[in-house]
Amino acid sequence: MPIEMIDVRFRYSSQGPAVLDGVTLTIPDGQMIALVGPSGSGKTTLLQIIGGILKPSDGMVRCDTPVGRMRWIFQTPILLARQTVRQNIDIAISTAPWNARTREARVGEMLADVGLDGYADHRVNTLSGGQQQRVQIARALACRPPVVLADEPTGQLDHATTTLVMNAIAKARDHGTTMVLVTHDEYVASYCERVVRLEDGRIHSVKDGDARRMDDCDMVVGASDE
Repeated sequence: MPIEMIDVRFRYSSQGPAVLDGVTLTIPDGQMIALVGPSGSGKTTLLQIIGGILKPSDGMVRCDTPVGRMRWIFQTPILLARQTVRQNIDIAISTAPWNARTREARVGEMLADVGLDGYADHRVNTLSGGQQQRVQIARALACRPPVVLADEPTGQLDHATTTLVMNAIAKARDHGTTMVLVTHDEYVASYCERVVRLEDGRIHSVKDGDARRMDDCDMVVGASDE
């Protein structure tokens, strides 16, 4: 079932300004949607309402996917810093109905997808910020979740690495995961079926994106460690 928001409004206090002011939006299953707009336009607030972190002050949100089955990619990676990359990803897939060999193969696949082949046994606290962000992305996608919510997932990455991880995100979308991305990057938005522009807490426009797939993009052989 799609994610539906009907006349959603949000204020941090009853007397405060409206951060969201009557947002109505449907996100179909298996699509990738970009939320774009200037700082303070309500993008992250809307994402947090979809993910159950915030409750709307008014309006309705409908989503059949339990919050616990959604996966997040935050601007700042939230990882187990003293654990290895493998352990961080394996925790995320430990409840999947896969045996140990399948889980191991999935960890390897995801690390290859984000350009971290050979990093499985590195402790997270020895990695750069950009590498940690890629671990977070690999972890979020590893269990093939029904919904991924991403807040500026490529903000710390250079263009080549952004292409690499967006190919991985698009691959998950092509396998049926619904993706909602907050971004300032028009290149990232070009991977999405729809681009929703917010201004002053309202939807200003909804446009079709390019919905580029991996075959549309330049192949990336390697990526920066930054």
